[in-house]
Amino acid sequence: MDGLDSIKLVIQQIKQEPIELIGKNEIALNPFKVNNIDRFTGINTVNTPFEYLQLAQQFYLQKAGARLVKVKIRRLAFSGIDYSKIISYKGIDYAQFRLRFYAADSLKAGPGKEICSEIVEISDRDNRQINVDLEKYHIIVPGKSFFVAIEWIKDFVNQGFSNAFDRKSNSIKQSVNFRPAIGILDTQGDKSNIWSLNLKRQWKPFTFYAPYFTDLAITAIVMQE
Repeated sequence: MDGLDSIKLVIQQIKQEPIELIGKNEIALNPFKVNNIDRFTGINTVNTPFEYLQLAQQFYLQKAGARLVKVKIRRLAFSGIDYSKIISYKGIDYAQFRLRFYAADSLKAGPGKEICSEIVEISDRDNRQINVDLEKYHIIVPGKSFFVAIEWIKDFVNQGFSNAFDRKSNSIKQSVNFRPAIGILDTQGDKSNIWSLNLKRQWKPFTFYAPYFTDLAITAIVMQE
């Protein structure tokens, strides 16, 4: 072969899912430190409307097959402040939301078939980190990728407000929000691991923050042989 027939080999580095070994056969995927999270998504403003039903974090396993036993979620909350004497007993940070669990769709690469037979509903008063034990649900991950999604419950209990400067009217505008606001990690990459379910119930890659913030502050803990 002469120089015109040569083939250039390109070595491509594949992003590995951050993992942490926390016990025998127990692995934490996408771990985070609570105090390192200072950015949040799920906040609706006049300039950046949040028009989604769910946000899902994608996780990757080094080999197929696992049992999902716990998730940890970082949300926006002002824990440690007692509001019980000035407003309702639930506090200003009270939130209800649902957790949904999906296998990866082999064709579209996004969330596919649900892998939990029940919808897990969470109620939390003012914790910045929510720890959810999933042992009783017996959630089996069949492949090497899966999703954990936050589903917002848009009712009066979760309703709040945010103020933002509106450039068009040159004034402060108030927008309706629904808790919780979910933390996002300061990770960078060419591919976002966040997917969104829009109002048409279509799953799409959530690239609003890419390439600088590619992951939600959700840790999945799995058991794997």
